Amino acid sequence: MATRSAIGMLTWDGKVKAVYCHFDGYPKGVGRTLRDSYKDVFKVAGLINTNKSISSLGKNVKETKFIEDSEWEALTFDTPNDMIEHYTTNWCEYFYLFCDDYWKDSKGGSFRKMRTIKKVK
Repeated sequence: MATRSAIGMLTWDGKVKAVYCHFDGYPKGVGRTLRDSYKDVFKVAGLINTNKSISSLGKNVKETKFIEDSEWEALTFDTPNDMIEHYTTNWCEYFYLFCDDYWKDSKGGSFRKMRTIKKVK
């Protein structure tokens, strides 16, 4: 069973560019990978600017598995809430937004700064 998520970044013009991610969207999956491996705007932009939906997020773009024949490309939204609204109607449960050099997350409400996720021993 997939835990769907959406990964976005705030662009220079105040809009949000985002992609769909199919598997492991929960905070200890996609959330932890984003926080630990996509720490700067260049890495985040490199991921989102592939303009492809993600099947499984890797620690870098090369390790990420993309959905090659997907109709879902990166989308641009006017606000973070527009991103949440769109992807909620497409069964996403978790939402991640990179802005101001850190990650924010949401489970369908407003975004908050991503809290520390404890490592599994």
